[in-house]
Amino acid sequence: MIIGAAVAIPTAAQAAPQDLTLTVKNGITNEGGKEFPIYLRVPDMQEGFFIEDVRVAIDTTDITSVTALATIAPGATPKCTTAATITTCDLGSIGSADDDAQPTMMVTAKPGAAPGTTGKLKVTLTAKGIEPLVVTPTVTVAEQVDLAISDAPETVEAKPGELVPLGVRITNRGTNAIPGVALRIAGGDPLTRRSSFDNCYHLNDDFETFCRFETTLEPGKTYVVDGTVLGVRKDAKPGQDSYGAAVWTLDDIDHLGIMSDYPHDSGAPLKLVELPGVAAAARVPASDPDSSDDLAKGKVTILAGPSPTPSSPAPTATPTATPTTTPPVAGGDTGGEGGGGTLPITGSPIGLIATIGVSALLIGILGLVATRRRARFTA
Repeated sequence: MIIGAAVAIPTAAQAAPQDLTLTVKNGITNEGGKEFPIYLRVPDMQEGFFIEDVRVAIDTTDITSVTALATIAPGATPKCTTAATITTCDLGSIGSADDDAQPTMMVTAKPGAAPGTTGKLKVTLTAKGIEPLVVTPTVTVAEQVDLAISDAPETVEAKPGELVPLGVRITNRGTNAIPGVALRIAGGDPLTRRSSFDNCYHLNDDFETFCRFETTLEPGKTYVVDGTVLGVRKDAKPGQDSYGAAVWTLDDIDHLGIMSDYPHDSGAPLKLVELPGVAAAARVPASDPDSSDDLAKGKVTILAGPSPTPSSPAPTATPTATPTTTPPVAGGDTGGEGGGGTLPITGSPIGLIATIGVSALLIGILGLVATRRRARFTA
């Protein structure tokens, strides 16, 4: 749900008033904190428009188990003061053309906050020459989980036109069940989307695919994708390439607002299947505060010559493609888990250039979060 408020304001460029709209979406948080974008919109806003003396006051009276601060740019130190349950942050001026300096609220659950705790924040925005705008987004404290993805343990071989099994492995390393995950697969120039599934979405000229899995991941268990969305382009040249993968809980991906704008595929659903491993609550949101182990990659050796007929998707648990190496399955906090463990959470924009290497791809695979900050103050 989206909470919004609007007010008419005069501008220096036009004598007639324009409608300034303030919107903050409902969302979740955990002890690591979550960003809540503050969206500002002015219809027909002219270039160079800005508002001055912007101040955001956040009242946590209805949900005292969280703290909240407002800032202009991600990572910037906000100028805030707190009195009782109200925190007031001075943001200065906000310009229409400054995409990277838009207001954001960081909401953090206090240590020991009970999962499932919910309440409303009262967010009031004031600025020079406008009436106060007030919105009341709902915040829910999520259950913290430990979700990890590891690199594919094998390099597979495939000819142009063939499908590529997804060898990345998704593990619930925590003690709480995870009620569903979202997986993002992104290939380079030789690798592209080759299959269509009802629970998947594609973008960026078929180089990237998001899939939603409603499967519950039990504690201590590892899962692989039963099928594939990835294949080798028919005009691909011999060599080695890699694909990147990132994983979120469904609640985290829904909080980010991803997939709602992307073309929806069709067909039977793609599924997760459990690998043999260590076996093993009212439903509350699940959120993973540690993103360092949520990235992985798989390697593909592209052979010479086209495939005579496209192959069918094979379950990743038992891939039919020929492995060229069989290193140990990655585990722990180093090595293959998360593709390195030191990758930044945000990076380059969502568009992945076809010619970049896998290292750059993995660094940028979560950059879509930064991209969606743009146009918060737009015409």
